[in-house]
Amino acid sequence: QYKRTLPKSLLYLQALLPRLSPNHKHFNDLQTEVAIRQKGFNGEKKLDYHLQMLDNDYKILNDITLSYKRNKFQIDSLIITPHAIFIVDSKSIDGIITFNTTLQQLTQNNQGIERNLKYPITQLESMKFLLMKWLELRDLMGFPIFYFVSIADTSSILRVDGDENFIRKHVSYAENIPHLLMQKNEQIAKFSRNNILLQEKIISSIFREKEDLFIDLSHKYKIERHDIAPGVVCSKCYQLQ
Repeated sequence: QYKRTLPKSLLYLQALLPRLSPNHKHFNDLQTEVAIRQKGFNGEKKLDYHLQMLDNDYKILNDITLSYKRNKFQIDSLIITPHAIFIVDSKSIDGIITFNTTLQQLTQNNQGIERNLKYPITQLESMKFLLMKWLELRDLMGFPIFYFVSIADTSSILRVDGDENFIRKHVSYAENIPHLLMQKNEQIAKFSRNNILLQEKIISSIFREKEDLFIDLSHKYKIERHDIAPGVVCSKCYQLQ
């Protein structure tokens, strides 16, 4: 298993915040950004914990960034077996989550505050297409590709407006994802032989070509070099020394 590490963008923000003045106009925005990214990372780690139950045939690659032509795409968890490929996108969303399959819309209602989020099914369809084209370009076709949305916290309430059966097939809590993977893989295995050679070729190609993803947020939040105080952050009190 390819272990997950803290994203570089989150490490950058964690190092940046103590060096910024609390009076910086985007200080609160950056605190919110750190909290959101940390929560997302925690959700991915929760998925990792449950994926540990899969046997050795399930090769798990985390935070894989690839490019097809000019399209860069990142996959939270990519699971490759001798029969199929699975893309899993982790979501850490509190409150009531509603999937509207007609409008292709995802909404969150948390403590009475409702907001619209990116529809993960559309994102995953695009990711599946780009991965398929990436594999095709390298003559590595042969496995069907499936995708799932992993909801990190079981306290989140899932609701569906539209095709409930479709959402049930693709969306579940993190603890259920391994069972969905195994169920689908066993279905495919009934009609196909083990292709360990193709599995190994795909994994080798991914490791050879995967990229580091770093999102530079200094431009978004208009952070200049003179805004960043020098010094070392104390590991005990987290204050700048």
